[in-house]
Amino acid sequence: MSSPKRPPVPECLRWLKENGHELAPLTGQDRSALLAIAHCWELYARGDDDGRRAAAMAVRVLVGAMQPHTRPLAKELIAWVLDWDDRDRLWSELVDSSRGTMGNAP
Repeated sequence: MSSPKRPPVPECLRWLKENGHELAPLTGQDRSALLAIAHCWELYARGDDDGRRAAAMAVRVLVGAMQPHTRPLAKELIAWVLDWDDRDRLWSELVDSSRGTMGNAP
């Protein structure tokens, strides 16, 4: 299978780097999952109750496609779309901290 052509660096990745986050550990799969998660956080921010539930469910699933050591970047993107204050609150609602993965993932 051939690799897709790389699009320009999306704003969310640039924002992460500008805020001191190392992106070198991201594999191609991690990067794709993280970009999808960024779109989910946008849907969460703009969505009604159904949209927010669907976005949260999608984030839970997509985080599972990332390596454990790159998953914290998904949490940081909450502040890119919403507010810094939302980051810890929203992440704690979604994450099963005992396993280090998103809760309720299939």
